Amino acid sequence: MSRLARVPIALPTGVEFQEPRPRVVQLRGKLGTLSLHLPELVRVRREDGALRVEAVREHRRTSAMLGTAWALLRNMVHGVSTGFVKKLCIYGVGYRARLEGAKLTLNLGYSHPMELPVPEGLRLELPSNTEINVYGADKQQVGQFAARLRALRPPSPFMYASRPADPTKSKGVNYVDEIVLTKKSKKKQKD
Repeated sequence: MSRLARVPIALPTGVEFQEPRPRVVQLRGKLGTLSLHLPELVRVRREDGALRVEAVREHRRTSAMLGTAWALLRNMVHGVSTGFVKKLCIYGVGYRARLEGAKLTLNLGYSHPMELPVPEGLRLELPSNTEINVYGADKQQVGQFAARLRALRPPSPFMYASRPADPTKSKGVNYVDEIVLTKKSKKKQKD
């Protein structure tokens, strides 16, 4: 049995647990509703204000499925109660972001601005025109949209290879806590 699955997942106040169909778990909280389709080897039951993940039958993949289901459920509980956030910064001369309704427009040094629709269930906040905060209840959706934004212009590690690693020296879209490694320049060996 998975070690993680032995630990119960506490349900905060305001989070409702439902099982509308067999092997489907639904959590509802102040930030929305999330559902999870459980594998055949796993079941979830509510016990004393907490969720427990259990094995239905023994199989060689049971332990892995228990740990995965436990982690997904824990992320769902955190998502509907507190939410997830990814913060991005845009570095480069003339690089900026603008939010118009449900459409994000990015100027990233290309010949045309990039326009992206904001997916349903996500909320974007722009504290300045070079900062983007992505908020949402679904951890996978928040991370996927942030990665999609970063992929439009990844940080350039080769921009300032002779200087020490500094995120403000590389052009592109970076995560706030990301460290961009620069490639060392070639040096002649002295005889």
